[in-house]
Amino acid sequence: MVLKDNWETALALDEAGNDVVITRRIGIDEFRQSGKFPFRIDVIYTYTPDGKGMPNEEDSELIGNMEERLRPIMEKDKLAILTGNYLGGGKKYLAFYTRNVDVFFERLNEALDDMPELPLTFEGEEDREWEEYMLMRDFDGITLPEAD
Repeated sequence: MVLKDNWETALALDEAGNDVVITRRIGIDEFRQSGKFPFRIDVIYTYTPDGKGMPNEEDSELIGNMEERLRPIMEKDKLAILTGNYLGGGKKYLAFYTRNVDVFFERLNEALDDMPELPLTFEGEEDREWEEYMLMRDFDGITLPEAD
């Protein structure tokens, strides 16, 4: 299985009317169908939103640095796959599917060890059918073309 870096972006509104940017990975059905990634873990960064629900410059930078550190360490041997993310309404969700929850958190701590303490929370569950991913993948919002 070859993990490709193909993404698309859609726009939505949350319950409060804030903009939400949904970025979802496409072309990963082989991973979904393999049954090797039964656990979903959402890494959630909470920030103080601006008037449209988006982060300020400092939080944007921290969120970007966090994602740049997490993706490579999780995906290098396919321990976990970042399948998508949501940004808006005061939260950034990174949605991973993983083989092993304990090793996932060991690597997360390793990846973020030298960063300042981040306002992170986590949600996780067994999701062998990737139902949450399928909801995100099939969301019929306003889809933006992939940036070159």
